[in-house]
Amino acid sequence: MSENDTKFCSSCGKNIPANSEFCPSCGARQSNNGTITNNENSPVSTQDSSKKKSAWGVWLAVGWIFFAARFVLTDYTTILEAIAVIIGITVQVRYREHKYAGMALWIITLVVSAISAVVYYQ
Repeated sequence: MSENDTKFCSSCGKNIPANSEFCPSCGARQSNNGTITNNENSPVSTQDSSKKKSAWGVWLAVGWIFFAARFVLTDYTTILEAIAVIIGITVQVRYREHKYAGMALWIITLVVSAISAVVYYQ
């Protein structure tokens, strides 16, 4: 195995050195069973990773739209908040490199919901 050999992290999919025991990006332990190595000179398809990169932005945009809609469609506030929280958690779990963006969505939604409930029920 040469020092230019790489593999993909079994957790986050990032390209890492083939002899790594842990992913430098996400910290996941790497198994050495069935390691597939790539030489840096060989072409690698990035179609899946680019789809994944753009998908998190779409999810997050939809989540923020539902969050904003709760202020306009007041009859559906609870369901819109629930959807925004679910989308925020989905982004946080599925797209680990953008977990703070997802976390911000669901935390802000819950805080605004709690403040609204306190103000409404006083």
